[in-house]
Amino acid sequence: MNSWLHVPFSRSYLKFATELQLKRRLAHEGWRFNKFRFNVILDESVDWVKHYLPIKVQGKTVLDVGAGAGESARFFLLHGAKEVVCVEPNPYAFKDLKLNATYHQIVPINDYFKLGHLAFTHDFAKIDIEGYEEILLNVKPQKPMVVEVHSVPLAERFKVAGWRVPFVGFDDERGFSCCTRYAYWMC
Repeated sequence: MNSWLHVPFSRSYLKFATELQLKRRLAHEGWRFNKFRFNVILDESVDWVKHYLPIKVQGKTVLDVGAGAGESARFFLLHGAKEVVCVEPNPYAFKDLKLNATYHQIVPINDYFKLGHLAFTHDFAKIDIEGYEEILLNVKPQKPMVVEVHSVPLAERFKVAGWRVPFVGFDDERGFSCCTRYAYWMC
């Protein structure tokens, strides 16, 4: 028996193969993402499964604030969401978001987050507004929501305000703790 048959693939080759497979899948599904957004999908999709699905989204409308080019909208649609209402202020990300909305059940809104956006018809909301989430501390949402909270002290304030904020723990092999927490309302 040839010994080379038992040599495992290198990690770099497996990573290359995974990236190539995802690029082909995205192209086949009609998605457009730049390199940065593509890497977000590669790097964060495992975390999204853990944190962005505290409820089943199948058949539901999701409000996705901080939607980027639609990478998290794609995630929700893959998990059965009927439609994703995407709020994104960045003009460069919004350009691709608008293109992605052409072929997918996405309603694109080019705007900075305002509390009034919570009045849009939705069944569940994902809020990732890079440090501006403090605006939600005095709000009692009417629908289930997950908020990405970008500091440990702010996460403590969300807990005091009645949000469920589970402890994340150490996130990497070097022992560095992640400062991002997730605050959940009604889920």
